[in-house]
Amino acid sequence: MTMKKLDSINYVLNNMNVYVRRAIYDIVPLGWEIHERIIFDYEIIYIAEGNCVVNVENATYRAKKGDLFFIRPNIKHSMRQEGNIRLHQPHIHFDFHYDNLSSDVFIPITKVETDNYQHLIRKNVTSPNLLYIKEYFQFQDNAYIFKLMMHIIDLQNSISSADIIRKNGYLLELISFLIRASETDNIAVKYNYEIFEQANTYIESSYNSTLQLDKLCTQLGYSQNYFIHIYKNHFGITPKQYHEEIRVKKAISYLHMRNVSVTEIAYSLGFETIHDFSRFFKRKMGDSPSTYRKKLNL
Repeated sequence: MTMKKLDSINYVLNNMNVYVRRAIYDIVPLGWEIHERIIFDYEIIYIAEGNCVVNVENATYRAKKGDLFFIRPNIKHSMRQEGNIRLHQPHIHFDFHYDNLSSDVFIPITKVETDNYQHLIRKNVTSPNLLYIKEYFQFQDNAYIFKLMMHIIDLQNSISSADIIRKNGYLLELISFLIRASETDNIAVKYNYEIFEQANTYIESSYNSTLQLDKLCTQLGYSQNYFIHIYKNHFGITPKQYHEEIRVKKAISYLHMRNVSVTEIAYSLGFETIHDFSRFFKRKMGDSPSTYRKKLNL
């Protein structure tokens, strides 16, 4: 693969075939440290617990839970655990493009002389003109990143073709997110927008049953209390209140259909009894379903 080709964004994108070299959830002892070194491939390091000091070339970062580092090939860096909490640092080593040297690349633990290994250093395709990715991220919310990292780690040792495809898919999703995060200082808004879209799709499709908010939060990777908090900050109402709005609107649309009984409406909306439906509707609209229908003059 020539440098000229790798300098073309279309070539980089259309020929991207990621290769995961290592994916591990690492819990290091107190006092742990990696002295200055370079690596031949790319590494994504996520701080899941604890604190550390990370040096990347001339920059020093004091990292905490939720922070993420993207380390490029042939870049000097070091890392040191800090404080009284063990450092949890899931990390992934990978290539953007698999080639006939990918299996020969190894991960130096300490500083090595690179003269004999120049042929193993992966070409950097993350320049500002190509797939720009920042080296340091501070995420206000980290559940999405953590979930993707853990999917990759869980699948790393599988030899199943389907699992390898899934693992590479998760890595591409993670890379895509980091690229978008690098393009804006307002990543929380963009990220939350996607999460809220998924949440509302789930809520709207659950109009005919009780809202299982715990199930939704598990799928999204949030704690229930935190999700309610950010949802209300964004929309001004809670997920439960939005779910009730959807059910009321659906009930009103059914009440306009004279041939559909109130009992049938209650059943269609997932209420256990007509009395439960009537109490719910009256609390929201001020009238019982039957009274509301009479006022429609249908």
